[in-house]
Amino acid sequence: MSEWKTIESAPRDGTDVFVYVPGDSLYPTTAHYLTSEYFLAEYGDKDYMEEGWYWSFGYPSDFHECVIEPTHWMPLPEPPK
Repeated sequence: MSEWKTIESAPRDGTDVFVYVPGDSLYPTTAHYLTSEYFLAEYGDKDYMEEGWYWSFGYPSDFHECVIEPTHWMPLPEPPK
């Protein structure tokens, strides 16, 4: 598996990646960065939600509609063949 990288180098195109969120992550979990362009394309409103990092699981719900602040990321491994 890859080494942890600073969050500033993470993809911002909606790709799921492992993230570490101090105080919220007991273990690495998946998240993705959503842009105002994504909200405009998907919901017709660029201000539908705040641009930023979101958990990848359990969406949508009130808890998962909050922007998170990860400090590090790494790519997901290849799936089993």
